[in-house]
Amino acid sequence: MAVQDSGSHPPDLSAGARRIVENVLSRRPRGAPAPDVCAWLLALIELHRPMLERQIERLDGLTLARNLEVEIGSGRSGPPLTPDEVIVQAWGLASARNSPKVFESDLIRALLQLTQADPKLQTLIEHSLRPPGEPRVEESAPTADETGVGSYPTEDDMGKELAPGWDRVRPGPRDDAAASGSRTATPALDRFGRDLTALARQGRLGSFTGREAEVGLVIETMCRRASRNPVLIGPAGVGKTAIVEGLARRIVEGRVPEMLRDIRLVEIQPWSLVAGAKYNGEVEERVKRIVTEASQPGIALFVDEMHSLIGAGGPPGLSDVASQLKPALARGSLACIGATTDVEYRRFVEEDRAFERRFQPIHVQEPTRQETEEILASMAVDIEKSDGILVPREICAHIVDFAGQFLLNRAFPAKAVDLLDQCVAHARVNGANAVTLESAEAVGRRIVGMPTDVNERITRAGERLRSLGLMADEDLTAFINRLEVTLRGLDVRQHRPNAILLLTGDAVDGSHALCEAIAEALFGSARRIVAIDFGRFLRDEDLTMLTGSPRGYVGYAQPLPIHGLLEMPWCVFRADNLHSCHPKVLDVLTQALESGYFTDSTGRRVHLRDTIVVLTAPVDMRGTETLGFRSDRHDSARHENPLRTAVAAAVGARLLAQCDLSLNRMGGPGSGTGEQELLDQLGERYGRHGLRLEWDPSLLQWLKALRHEYPQRLDWERQVDQVLGPALVAHLRRNLQGEASRLRVGMREGAVRIEVVHALREEDRR
Repeated sequence: MAVQDSGSHPPDLSAGARRIVENVLSRRPRGAPAPDVCAWLLALIELHRPMLERQIERLDGLTLARNLEVEIGSGRSGPPLTPDEVIVQAWGLASARNSPKVFESDLIRALLQLTQADPKLQTLIEHSLRPPGEPRVEESAPTADETGVGSYPTEDDMGKELAPGWDRVRPGPRDDAAASGSRTATPALDRFGRDLTALARQGRLGSFTGREAEVGLVIETMCRRASRNPVLIGPAGVGKTAIVEGLARRIVEGRVPEMLRDIRLVEIQPWSLVAGAKYNGEVEERVKRIVTEASQPGIALFVDEMHSLIGAGGPPGLSDVASQLKPALARGSLACIGATTDVEYRRFVEEDRAFERRFQPIHVQEPTRQETEEILASMAVDIEKSDGILVPREICAHIVDFAGQFLLNRAFPAKAVDLLDQCVAHARVNGANAVTLESAEAVGRRIVGMPTDVNERITRAGERLRSLGLMADEDLTAFINRLEVTLRGLDVRQHRPNAILLLTGDAVDGSHALCEAIAEALFGSARRIVAIDFGRFLRDEDLTMLTGSPRGYVGYAQPLPIHGLLEMPWCVFRADNLHSCHPKVLDVLTQALESGYFTDSTGRRVHLRDTIVVLTAPVDMRGTETLGFRSDRHDSARHENPLRTAVAAAVGARLLAQCDLSLNRMGGPGSGTGEQELLDQLGERYGRHGLRLEWDPSLLQWLKALRHEYPQRLDWERQVDQVLGPALVAHLRRNLQGEASRLRVGMREGAVRIEVVHALREEDRR
């Protein structure tokens, strides 16, 4: 620095003070000779907000920062203030207390003295004060000493003399809560943690119902002489964090044993310990300070997502956060409550045996539906008080039933709470003062992606399939009757898919059109199809491509084809070429159809209950009747059906028994669905080149005869290309030369006949 005090040596700045000046200079407006007052204050708030807040009583640094940014954005940033002016003033304060260096506190006090006469700045300060009596629970950051690592302000650093004119300045660095008892200040916990007991004292944790047994078990564990660190283990959404918040509420109410009275419960998020760390050793320094502060009597930590401590900030088992906590946990000087899921506990925590044995597992199960209903009823009371929206008790019961029936991949109470919040938000947006049964049903169906109007969509599906000729009338009636029951959740076995269709023989050719028609009619989009080609799974080890690799192998926990069902639970699940997959893979599929879900290698369930399953197995048995809808009658003729015998040999009798509807030919004998579909596709492709085609009925008859002559689809499609293709391509060449036409294509005496209907005008071609 070029600053010198007349008649003395140049000021010596601490590392923290130098960092403040550098930060201020980086904020200097382009072309400005010096930083302005707002830039100085923003730099102090960014680096040392707690110290500034302690200097000005009831100051909310974040609010002041927002107000300063508004001033800067409006061009009213205040007069310039050079670093020389501030440093000379700070050097005078440091010299007055015989300090060899200028510390951060000196810069803060100097800045307040230099700006105390600015009325605009005083107005900003006034608008940034917290209401009287409101405690400061926001984060606070430690200061930095000359090493740049960081230290806490001392009484000497802050100074006993205050800047004149600032009557709201407090003389000491301690928080009120810390000064009133035997604890020392906890700036690291204030910065990286969230004081749950303080929030409970202010009534900011919301209502809490149930879970008294789990809270009691946590209290008992914390009162033990050894292994007094409980870890809550359970699925995501069962309310592990709510249990700890309930403990904080009981501490505030005094409903805990004497040894836990007045304890301070601070929540620490593992990600916050490593966020923003730029230098080697910074994470270790943060953890060291947190451990030191939390080891004081009357302080306990709560670490949510506890498995994230392993590997955070360094290699697991060496220098990560978990390893740094082990000594304090082993000595018993640190009280800690953890929370994690079953999968993460097995995958991460159990691998670190030294870390695991320092905690006492407490398994948290899903609450019952009755308990969840009580939780929602308690929330409904708070919602009515705060928002004025009435949620009757019967609506809470309906929400619990709906969430339990359709949100299978989530746990109570979280899924019911989320659904209740969505219903309340829907009522708020639409200006309603109550949640009705109809609105709750509509909101729930919209969230899970299921048909909102079941009657309309079932009717649309029947009309669509009938118009396309994709099913015979008898099979279509059976399929629609099945949907009438299952889509309303009225079937006997609700865990099974809504319907399971097996397509064999010629019916396989129309499977793509059938799946798209069902998806579009029932689920609103032809793209709601999850298709898996089981013909790829030819070997025993190929099962890993379906359900995942075992733990420790390549591909473990990677996305799988069946995970598409997690993203679109209401869809058409299409499983192709079952006849050629490995028997072990076929057994897994059969088990999934029986139980209603796949289980991947991580133990996660992928449910099928909301799907329409379409299975394809191209078993060629011409001349036999269709299988039709399954019947519970003991019909000996049905068991002797040669087609059924052939299909059972190809896909297994156990899988065949799961099918609700089996089709060997689309639309019944001679429907010609495959032929018409082929002509529609050809017409669309030629239309992209400006050639419009009309098909004469004679061409459709020729295609039907061709299919009888060539049973395999590939063979008769090749004949279409060899006979029909060249004749159309000749007209396509003329079309490219500007002679675009509308053509009528037919067959006469085994030859293609093409009639030009009329030439297209230039504007039609455009």
